[in-house]
Amino acid sequence: MSNEKFDLLDFAGFKYWFVKDADKVLLFRGPSNNPRQEMAGRIEANRVRDLSQWLNTEDRLTATFDGPMANEIKKAAGELGIPETMVIQNAVKLFLDIGSSKG
Repeated sequence: MSNEKFDLLDFAGFKYWFVKDADKVLLFRGPSNNPRQEMAGRIEANRVRDLSQWLNTEDRLTATFDGPMANEIKKAAGELGIPETMVIQNAVKLFLDIGSSKG
C-alpha cells in the first residue's frame, strides 16, 4: 500500500480513499469501474487524531506519538522486526510490571 493513499472502501459502485496532503487528509471518491474521481472532503491531521480518540470505547485506548519519541519507536520496531504497536505494548507492560512490584 502506498504511504500517500489509503483505500477506505468500495460501496454501492463507488470507491473511497484518503490521500495525505501536507497536514491534511483528503477524502476522494470515484466510480468503481471508472478512473474519474472527485474530492468529497478534507480534514486536518490533528482532527483525525481527535476523531480516533472520540471513537474510543471502554475497551479501547488511542494514543499518538510524534517528534523524537515517534522516531525512536519506529527505529526500535525496525531493529526488532516487530510492529510499532508491539514496541509500545511491551514498553507499557514493562512499566506496569515494574510499578506493581514496588507496591
